[in-house]
Amino acid sequence: MNTNEFVERVAARSYLTRAEAYRAVEAVFAIIERAAVTGENVAINRFGKFKVASVAPRQGCHPRTGEWTHFQGSRRLTFRSASTLKERLNGIGEVPTRCDLRSTDFQIGYRRIVADIGLVP
Repeated sequence: MNTNEFVERVAARSYLTRAEAYRAVEAVFAIIERAAVTGENVAINRFGKFKVASVAPRQGCHPRTGEWTHFQGSRRLTFRSASTLKERLNGIGEVPTRCDLRSTDFQIGYRRIVADIGLVP
């Protein structure tokens, strides 16, 4: 999913115009970026946590020349998903058995997943 598709889905679910949804999405990304630049963590309930991690300076070997070089330390943004999101990912990713395919619970769940992904209008 790219940014335009993401904005379309936000607009459809929130009853905003596409322009309003775009501004809302950009605002969320700007807030996360600003927090990361200042070294803050961003925790979003049921989704996950964005955290700034430091990478120490180190020595490395160039694979082609064999020459040793120095890499400077840096900071990077990491993401750790929340346990509720992990549970949903693992629940959706399971492959049902043949008998489960006929159950009403599976059919209802399958329809919800397909609708959330956007395969069915």
